[in-house]
Amino acid sequence: MVVLCGFKAVFTGRAGWIALAALFSVTASLTRPGGIVLWTIISAWVFFYTFRGEVWRGGRRAGFALFALALLLLMSVPYLFLFTEAEGTALSGDLSLGSLKPVMDLAKSEGYGLKFYRLFEHLPESFSVPFFVFFVYWFYRRIREGFTHTEYFFLSILVTFWVMYGFVNPSRRIFSHLMPAGMPLAAAGFVYVERWLRERGRAAAVPQLIAFLVVAQLVTGITTLKAHHLTEKVAGNWLRENGGIGAAILSRKPIVVFYAEGRHVTLRAGEMEEVVEYGKERGAKYLAGYRHRLAEYLSGFEAGEGKYLSEIKSFKGEKGREFVIYSFR
Repeated sequence: MVVLCGFKAVFTGRAGWIALAALFSVTASLTRPGGIVLWTIISAWVFFYTFRGEVWRGGRRAGFALFALALLLLMSVPYLFLFTEAEGTALSGDLSLGSLKPVMDLAKSEGYGLKFYRLFEHLPESFSVPFFVFFVYWFYRRIREGFTHTEYFFLSILVTFWVMYGFVNPSRRIFSHLMPAGMPLAAAGFVYVERWLRERGRAAAVPQLIAFLVVAQLVTGITTLKAHHLTEKVAGNWLRENGGIGAAILSRKPIVVFYAEGRHVTLRAGEMEEVVEYGKERGAKYLAGYRHRLAEYLSGFEAGEGKYLSEIKSFKGEKGREFVIYSFR
């Protein structure tokens, strides 16, 4: 909705679309903080794009951009004091920029070479792998023919997020949020392929191509439910049977906590000692997670593991990765 309303706002110049784009930017940021970056991109378009071929004077354009920013701030005020704890959702006046620290710690936890390797590994999943092929073909054709302003709009969103996630956290689950912005470009690539087939008298191949895409999507997109988060499920069931019911568990995701019937305390990136203290302050009894992920999230994890934690159980997961349950020393 942010992309759609932002697109309409940029290319019509109407205040109503700007207001809707601001509203959905705020709600998108509640789903994922990176959602607010959409508003930054849209604001840049509002400020620099020439609406309907008209050359706007600086003052009028600046006024329009300030109006959009004021709407964003007004709509976001109720959420500036919103936080969630185990007891539910509450309002708090304790607002701090410290919430950005986990993001910065995560950005520094891996070398950028590895991050950009993961970026290009997962980038096709911004569209899903079969549709990424059409995106590449579309890009090739548009380089030859020239891009429209509409295409530049969608590309500006995709490229901004690719670069941002490349520095912070290029993972599959984050890239899935880019599919709405990427699909129109992949669809345009499919239209090019369809025209190419028709021009060569192979119109009958189009339904076959669509059938192939459906099958490819089923194969690549469906996860066997028995294997989906199986390790976390086994670990959670073990915890439930061994004192985990009702206990506070520090973990990145709440899956293991769900099966343990415990209370979830969100694991944030940071220094090992600080995270341990954070968990203890919130009554956490256990720390659970894949060992390699904990090493990524917690600075000094390997050196501090024996000092702050006691391993009580481990499970072999997918690709031999180890899921570990710790208690605090």
